[in-house]
Amino acid sequence: MLPVILASAAPACDRDKLERLYTAYYPLMFAAAMKVLHDPDKARDAVHEAVMNIIRHLDRVDEGDEFAVRSFLCVVAKHCAIDLWRRENKSPVEDIEDAEPYLSDPSPSPLESVVSGDGYAFLVQCIGSLSDACKTVCQLRYIHGLRETEIADLLGLPPKTVSSRIYRGKQSLIQKIRESGYYGERYGKE
Repeated sequence: MLPVILASAAPACDRDKLERLYTAYYPLMFAAAMKVLHDPDKARDAVHEAVMNIIRHLDRVDEGDEFAVRSFLCVVAKHCAIDLWRRENKSPVEDIEDAEPYLSDPSPSPLESVVSGDGYAFLVQCIGSLSDACKTVCQLRYIHGLRETEIADLLGLPPKTVSSRIYRGKQSLIQKIRESGYYGERYGKE
């Protein structure tokens, strides 16, 4: 399958990088797709679709950070598997209402305090506890640093859906951080 992907892939300078990623992480991406689809043929299709999506954002993949690469590739493979499952089962897409603009006071929000401080691992844990829809976009936004338009392109979602999910995820993260006491310990707030 790799020669087919490489034939339609990015410029020659990126092919080596794509080949290294594919060779090293295909089993992991396949396992992520299998957890959703439970069918090897469909899982291979989902991984192929994921790789095609990743090609457009190959410059965002930093091979020096193995955790980030593994996480990024698994998130994309899992999302492609979910999309494939939905297409085949003709599941209705969830209704997403327009998000209200996010208003905050001048002090750092709980989310900002965790992201800017030493709470990266805590943030990753909190994001992992979000709903699947919010978890995927928040991982790509806050852990991998992608912009909303890049996330929409990578996941094949409308930009407003991505914005709404990020907004809802951010609200949930703020609530989880406040409930944990992490924010209050650092800034003397409740």
